[in-house]
Amino acid sequence: MNMDRTRQEPERGAWLMSLALDDMLEPSEAELFDTLLAEDPELGEEWALWQAVDAKLLKAPRLVPSTGFVAEFERRQAQRERQRRLWFGLIVGVMAATLWVGLLAGLAGAGAYVMFRQADTLVALVHGVAYWYSALQSQLDIIVSAASALLGTTQVRGALLVYVAVAALTLACWVRFLRRSVEMEPNGPAYVRSA
Repeated sequence: MNMDRTRQEPERGAWLMSLALDDMLEPSEAELFDTLLAEDPELGEEWALWQAVDAKLLKAPRLVPSTGFVAEFERRQAQRERQRRLWFGLIVGVMAATLWVGLLAGLAGAGAYVMFRQADTLVALVHGVAYWYSALQSQLDIIVSAASALLGTTQVRGALLVYVAVAALTLACWVRFLRRSVEMEPNGPAYVRSA
């Protein structure tokens, strides 16, 4: 029982000192605090230290942020976020380009190795490329002549004009939506554009 009392007394003293610094002691608590200070010299020394620290804190100058601090902070934070997104996009783009270039170079090297090591395969490949090139050329000629015949009719021209107008309108709306989504924060005002 005596051990519990000795444990509780420092906690009660600290609690009373905190209330005394804030001038929130009730009369009964003030009497108890005065009694504790009179009985315990260590508590009195600690109380004097607490009062000295409190006095220093009260004397410290209070700094108020300059006008426009919050707006400048938000602008800089938005700018950092845009830069972070830009760098992330650039890094991903460079990595993707490096991967594709490496893959194409590897395929070209492997293909060149196989072709130059086997002359018969190279000859067959040249013949195949020539055949498919001539087939593709004849197909393209057919498509071009069919397209020119279709474009000669007024109905196809009108439908094409309507399609181009609808596509341009859709693209304009999409670009406007993208601009708004980039310029606006999810839950706040628009980002401030840097000069």
